[in-house]
Amino acid sequence: MYRIALCDDNREFLEILNRKVKKYYRNKGVVIQCFDDSYLLMSLIEKDNIFDAYILDIEMQEYSGIQIAKMIKERSSSAAIVFLTAFNSYAVEACGMHIFRYVIKRDMEITLQDVLDDLFTYLEKQNGEKFYQIVNQRKCIRFFQREIVYITKDQKNAVFHKVDGREEYERITLQEAYRKLDNEKEMYFVDRSLIINLFYIRRVEKDFIEMHNGIKYYFNSHRINEIKKRISIYWGSVI
Repeated sequence: MYRIALCDDNREFLEILNRKVKKYYRNKGVVIQCFDDSYLLMSLIEKDNIFDAYILDIEMQEYSGIQIAKMIKERSSSAAIVFLTAFNSYAVEACGMHIFRYVIKRDMEITLQDVLDDLFTYLEKQNGEKFYQIVNQRKCIRFFQREIVYITKDQKNAVFHKVDGREEYERITLQEAYRKLDNEKEMYFVDRSLIINLFYIRRVEKDFIEMHNGIKYYFNSHRINEIKKRISIYWGSVI
């Protein structure tokens, strides 16, 4: 069973959205909870009561959708967030926050079904999320592949930098590590010393990318253009 929170301080719009989402997810094991008060939803999140997905209006009283999303991201790396807004001026900031989708309200009749399709697929995938496993004479450990922000090379080791700030080492090449990953859509083999998770890219400038933890990697213009193409494909309709 999946839990999805809908939050919009426009009660009339929230009721319309609620009917559409409930109708779409009927008989799919999805529980919908509505909030017309962003303060109430933020209070639940602060208590670590995390939903599997959120559909948030950006402009609300008390707390904006962006403020709520930041709080969610501090507590969960897997919760999917969809922004609904009357304006498209927030698109760039939304991409930098790893938002699942960004939907303009006036286009909702056309785009909402596809977004809900993708969201359910994502939730199903998360439920069966793949693990990465390191087994050797010294340790046996496994963790979700989604936890990997990027992988670097340290002499003969592949170093897995995780979203919680921890690092795991495995005595293999990056090529071998990449072959073990079962996530070619998100994981991008940049070069022989770096694999990045596109999900955690905060922004791309003319000569560098910045990951969610502030780490920057600099590249020549050719490689930056390649990365931009991959990100565009990955982010899809978010941009």
